[in-house]
Amino acid sequence: MFVRQMFQVLFPGGNSPSQDAEAQQLIQPEGENASQPLMEGLANSVSGMVAGTILESEGDRMRKLLFRVTRGMAVTYFESYVQDGVNKCCYIVIFNNTPQDRMRVTKVCESFIGMRIEVP
Repeated sequence: MFVRQMFQVLFPGGNSPSQDAEAQQLIQPEGENASQPLMEGLANSVSGMVAGTILESEGDRMRKLLFRVTRGMAVTYFESYVQDGVNKCCYIVIFNNTPQDRMRVTKVCESFIGMRIEVP
């Protein structure tokens, strides 16, 4: 679910109106917590996130390299898609937000051909 929402953030405009209404229901809270933001407290979070796209064939190599670089302290999510006849995947990396880990994850993500986005 989370990967699909990030995919929609990275590549807007691919939704039908019914999918947009369904996404709004998932995003907006109901009941007494409706006035509170969903991501409250993430500003003080100790985890960092990086997202982007790479070729689908590079996904396993990236996953292994991130695991080694962060000593198993990074979580990766991949979602495959086809763009202009090329198999690609959207990725999200969640890691400890220390300067060393941020630098390591950024270097690994930049070493692969594709687009990288810093997630606040």
